[in-house]
Amino acid sequence: YVTDPRLITEERFYEAFECLPPLRWETHLGVESFRFMEHSCGDITTIFARIGDQYWEFEDRFNMSRDALAQKVLAAANAASAQHIPG
Repeated sequence: YVTDPRLITEERFYEAFECLPPLRWETHLGVESFRFMEHSCGDITTIFARIGDQYWEFEDRFNMSRDALAQKVLAAANAASAQHIPG
């Protein structure tokens, strides 16, 4: 049930933010993130993140560390940037 971060719209990010009280809303290593209060399966929940003007959503363990969360989103952002570099 764990997924890779996928780009979403700013609208989707704020819709989720305002849906339920955000859990563990924080910024770490430049990544703003929060987690859904409700779990989708066991300890898996939906996690939302923002880096600048990029917004991300993925499924992962509710208790993942903020370091692991930030690194996962930063890796996805770097991969997305690399795909857009003309070669």
